[in-house]
Amino acid sequence: MTPQSASASWSGILLVKAIVITSLGLYLLIAIAANVGLFADGALAFLEGLDFPPDFWLHPRLTSRILVRLPLYAALWAGVTDLGPLHLAFATGLFGHFAVTLTICALAVRDRPVFLFFPLASFFLASANASFFAFTGSHVAVSLFWSLLFVLLMPARWSWRWLVTAIALSIGVMASYESMAVFGLVLAGAALWRFHAETAPILRAGATLVGILCLSSVVVSIAGLHMRGVDHFVAKLPTGGLEMRGHGIHALSVIALGLISVVPRMPWRSWSLAAGGLATAGILWLGAAAWMPGETINPYAQHRVRLLNLLVPLVLTALFFVAKRAGPSWTSSHWLRAWRLLAIMALIQTSWFMMNAAQWQHALRLTDESANTGSGLRPFEETPLNQELVSGHPVRTFFGGWNVPILTLLAARNGQVRAIVANPRSWTGWVAFDPADLSELAYLKRYGYSFDLYEAAMRSAVP
Repeated sequence: MTPQSASASWSGILLVKAIVITSLGLYLLIAIAANVGLFADGALAFLEGLDFPPDFWLHPRLTSRILVRLPLYAALWAGVTDLGPLHLAFATGLFGHFAVTLTICALAVRDRPVFLFFPLASFFLASANASFFAFTGSHVAVSLFWSLLFVLLMPARWSWRWLVTAIALSIGVMASYESMAVFGLVLAGAALWRFHAETAPILRAGATLVGILCLSSVVVSIAGLHMRGVDHFVAKLPTGGLEMRGHGIHALSVIALGLISVVPRMPWRSWSLAAGGLATAGILWLGAAAWMPGETINPYAQHRVRLLNLLVPLVLTALFFVAKRAGPSWTSSHWLRAWRLLAIMALIQTSWFMMNAAQWQHALRLTDESANTGSGLRPFEETPLNQELVSGHPVRTFFGGWNVPILTLLAARNGQVRAIVANPRSWTGWVAFDPADLSELAYLKRYGYSFDLYEAAMRSAVP
């Protein structure tokens, strides 16, 4: 490669990287502005967060639950009671950790910024592919994993700032999610490498502490899997039709991205072309499939993304170690091909997300209508929420059995609860609260909620 072509490749990488990072920023802003945080389990997480001060208890996802709610807790501590600002604070915590941890990664690779490819690819290939960004603590675990891995392996020498950052992140991973049963082992190995790379006793002691905390995360995660059952972590994985095939295409695309960077130096250049074709075709196919409402939006897909948020980062981590060891042998042209494919994925994912965020807004307007017309406990089947399509917009696919009463409760105008839409009759699983007895939600009255109209309607309905 000539110096001129190498310079052009590095310039191309800067441009493509700007496209990918801009897509990420747009993605997160849309998620916050469009109330995506209320989708699936997010509505329950917000409702539970309003019960302040929180009653913390030992749980394998304790730190991820605290981290995503930190802005909400700060607002509540400051005395904010308006649900609008409170939900904005909740959404900021729910999605803002991606930006925070990516910034940490960027600082750790100041001299080798191309390595930002890996956490960004992890976002668009796994976290963002969560069936409309469903709420799950596995997103937090992935964010913490990449930032701590970069802090441990990328700086040539640690300063006290890196030491403090590593310890803080390792405390975060200690009880973040069950996926740390595997991630924790990788991080502990990285901490061992950092121990041998440093000579100052204080830095070696810090690396040892980080390693111990990472190994503790493995123990906590295994205990969590034993408590909740492995089946809960990978629930419903065999089902999903088109959606699950889409996830499979994503995983193949990750592998193809790695092949593109590894095989160009081999004599069979056709392998590079085949890998590029596979990744591009898979990305475009998934992009087309994502425009089919009802197939790629599903509150229950949070179970699938738990495994996706484990497998994809592990594949990317293997590629990361290959790239780190290869050093200069991975030329700018190799990196440019991978970044270009990632940019395609980022643009397709962001376009898909923008479209479905608009559909979600329409579904929320119907939720508002259902919560503020009629009175008492309304059967789900008698509301527009049960319709597959309303005015050409998909609706039913956005609602799981457990989250309908919560969404209609939160939609009460001025806090005056008139009606709550019941769970679908077909739903026989867990429920967040009993719509016939709202005494457990008495804490909502501090936010201006009143259940008088609803309870009066329920009493009048009793024969």
